[in-house]
Amino acid sequence: MFTPAFDRDASPLERLAALIEVHYLHQSGLKAETGAVMGCPVGNLALELSTQDEEIRAECANLLGDWASTIAPLLSEAVGMGELPPIDVEQASMAVIAYGEGILLLAKTRNDPELIRDLGQGIRQLVTAFALDDA
Repeated sequence: MFTPAFDRDASPLERLAALIEVHYLHQSGLKAETGAVMGCPVGNLALELSTQDEEIRAECANLLGDWASTIAPLLSEAVGMGELPPIDVEQASMAVIAYGEGILLLAKTRNDPELIRDLGQGIRQLVTAFALDDA
């Protein structure tokens, strides 16, 4: 999901928006093929098995952490370019993953991929909530 979104000549926030679009297109395609929005396989595993199998829980946590680590440089770049105010990049990148997983869960439970686009628009506001105090 990250490669097609991030392999672009675009600003950091445009690439972040492209990640939402890639998820939307993927879930829309799955719905067209199967009749159902499938959500995130890692999120699905975490929800179902993380309290029953420590190995699966740890692997899901590692994957989600890796994804946040992929988002962090993008957010740092956005701060450096003035697209975002100074933020706590580590916290904001984890929040982006949590928000994205939540969006996919809602889209799955409503069987509506449009929620991905609709709610995905809130990511910029989400990351600015992690602005650093000047004081």
